[in-house]
Amino acid sequence: MDLQEIEDLIARMESGQITDFTYVELASLYIIREHFRKPVETMVDGVSEEILPCYCTYIDKRRRQQRKELSEDACISDLDELCHEIQDFIEALYLQCLLGKERRRVLKMLDDLKAKFSKVSK
Repeated sequence: MDLQEIEDLIARMESGQITDFTYVELASLYIIREHFRKPVETMVDGVSEEILPCYCTYIDKRRRQQRKELSEDACISDLDELCHEIQDFIEALYLQCLLGKERRRVLKMLDDLKAKFSKVSK
């Protein structure tokens, strides 16, 4: 269930007759809605959403795809966004490095990743 579904359900319940049962259900839905609206302050697999917001979205959709709730294309689209976000982050990091030593360290990290993943993909 996503935020829009929750909003729709709240609207339908609020427009209908309010009973003791609907008060309880609405209270629960309000809590869930507020939870969805809060910025994520936790880490997902060690990555903060503040640093890579697309990562949390991608992980959520990948898990939903594994449960057959979403298509593979939805995950690939989010992965593309995540890769773009990571690239933007690395470019910003590199450009903030004022010393050649710092920039060489960023480049070494990229080389290390390339070497590591080249071994894995073979």
